[in-house]
Amino acid sequence: MNEDEDVNHSFSRDELMEITKKTIADLIQNDPLLRDLPKDVTLEEVTNQLALEHGQSMTIFLHKENGDTWPIVVPIKATVLDLKRAIRRYTTLWLDRSGFSSHLSWKYVWRNNVLVSAHTKLDDDNKKLSDIGLSNKCSVSFMKRLRQKNCSKCR
Repeated sequence: MNEDEDVNHSFSRDELMEITKKTIADLIQNDPLLRDLPKDVTLEEVTNQLALEHGQSMTIFLHKENGDTWPIVVPIKATVLDLKRAIRRYTTLWLDRSGFSSHLSWKYVWRNNVLVSAHTKLDDDNKKLSDIGLSNKCSVSFMKRLRQKNCSKCR
């Protein structure tokens, strides 16, 4: 076969997807900045990792009740709402990768829980994290909201 000849290869969609995934996984594995990312990495995770390396983002550690700690990446100028959205995206990815198919009601989660950092409630969604005192490598956790029940005896 002559090198100048045009060789047509026909791949199925699944074959192309597999080749692409393997190529991306190999590239990420060999890159010192990205090698800690999972093999089924998303574009957002790559973007977040690069933003961290360039000082445009920070990592907030979410300590869960079961003892797990999740690194949540948010922009430097993030608000509490940005942090909540990043927690939601991280949780969704984690559930998908773990094989869980359950759906979380985030309205329920935020109605019944509040994020806290050093005993400070993060209850104002519009407040910047930096104004609250959160910076790179700070920690937050969930705390149950205390609600009073409406009853005639409590009045």
